[in-house]
Amino acid sequence: MSLEYIREYYGVPAKKGMRVTYRSKAGVITGASGPHVRVRLDGEKSDGCYHPTDLMYIPGIVFKASPDAGKTDPSLFIALLREQQAYHWVEFGLACSMGNKALSETHLAMHDKIKAALGDES
Repeated sequence: MSLEYIREYYGVPAKKGMRVTYRSKAGVITGASGPHVRVRLDGEKSDGCYHPTDLMYIPGIVFKASPDAGKTDPSLFIALLREQQAYHWVEFGLACSMGNKALSETHLAMHDKIKAALGDES
């Protein structure tokens, strides 16, 4: 199976080189293995298989996977969090406009976690 199949079947934006998080640990998609997404988590030497719906996809940010991904500049991580924060505000607004209370609460909670990680008071 391919990433194209995974995108269509699971409705996720998985693309090679895309930044993702798994249980609050960031990584980069390196490919597919059957119905799973292969991800190299930052600081790891090899990639692992993850279920496509267990990952949080960071839209608009695509990097080459590299073995030294764990040596990333902290400012890049902050930029990734800010991108994710903006994404969750947009998703929160869409969920509210559609009247989906559960989805809007989920996105608001994620925004609050990101805000706490950034140390933002706003």
